Amino acid sequence: MIEIYEEKKERYRNTKDYKISLQLIKGFIDEVLQGDIEKLKDFDFGELEKSAYKEKYCGNIPDPDMYVITQAIYIVLWGHIWDLNFSNLGSWGKSSKFPYRGDTMNSYNSYFGKFAYRAKFFDADKDEELWKRIHKFHKSYHKVGNFIVIPNRATDSQIGGINGARGGIESYRNGMRDYFDWFLITIYNYQQRKRGTVENIINDFDIAFNDISRNKFEGYLDLNHEYLDVDIAEWQELFYLDDYFKEGKPQPLFKTPAKNRRKTTAAIEDRKGNNYYSNEDYLLLLDDYILKSELVIEHRCKCIVNELLKEIKM
Repeated sequence: MIEIYEEKKERYRNTKDYKISLQLIKGFIDEVLQGDIEKLKDFDFGELEKSAYKEKYCGNIPDPDMYVITQAIYIVLWGHIWDLNFSNLGSWGKSSKFPYRGDTMNSYNSYFGKFAYRAKFFDADKDEELWKRIHKFHKSYHKVGNFIVIPNRATDSQIGGINGARGGIESYRNGMRDYFDWFLITIYNYQQRKRGTVENIINDFDIAFNDISRNKFEGYLDLNHEYLDVDIAEWQELFYLDDYFKEGKPQPLFKTPAKNRRKTTAAIEDRKGNNYYSNEDYLLLLDDYILKSELVIEHRCKCIVNELLKEIKM
C-alpha cells in the first residue's frame, strides 16, 4: 500500500501549494537556519515568534504546530496523503471547521503545566536533575520531530476537533489526557470495531477511556473518513512512528498503565480519594515521559530532515 502513496506524491509535487511550500522551506533554511538544514533537528519553533522572521514564517497563528512554515512542512511531507493545502489546514484554537490541522504529539503543559506548575505540586523542583530535564524538554517539545498533521473535523466547535478531544472530551478529566500512544491505540481499536474484528481490540485502553468518552470520541472519528481510509499500520512508516509500533500494531510507549493514566494532578492538600497520583508515581511518570518523548522527537527530526532534503533535491 505504501507504493500507492509514492505514486500520489509524484502527482502531488505538481500542485501549487506544494511548490509554494517548498520555496517557503528553502527560504526558511537560508534565512533562519543560515543555509544549514541540519540545524532543523535542534530548532525550537517556540522561539520563532520572538525573531525578526515572525511575520513571514509564523503568520497570525500563535501555535508552533500550525505556523505558516510548519504547515508548509506538512504539505511537502504529507500533503499527498490527504491532499493538504493552505486552505484546508485549520487555525489555532477551538476551531474545528477546517478538516486538518497540526498537532503536537507529546505535550508539555498536559503533564508539567505551564511554567511546570503541575510538576511543582509533586516536588519535581526539589529533584535537581529531573528539574533540569523538565526545562530541557520545554525546548525539545516544539521541535519539528514532535509535530504531526491529523484529520480534525468535529461538530462541536468548542472541543477544537480531534486535536482538542485528545486532551479531553468536554473536560480534561474525560479524555486520553493528550497521550499520543493512547491516540494511536484508539484509532486502531476504532478500525477493529468498524471492520468487525473486535477480538483484536486492545482492551485495557478501551476500559480506561470508559464507554461514554470513547463513544463520543469515536463519533468525532466518524466525521473524518481518513481514520478508516488509512490503515493505522501504515501510520508507522508514513509518519515515522516506529517507537509507537510493534509488528505493525500500535503499542503503549509509556510505562504508566492504561488504568492509571486518567488519575488527577493536584496540590497535596487537594487530593481526595484514590484518583490522584502520589508524588512518587507522578515523578516516575514524568521521568519516563521525558525519556521516551525525547527519543521519539530525535528519531523523527532525523527522518523529517532526510525527507525534506530529498524533496529539495528533486
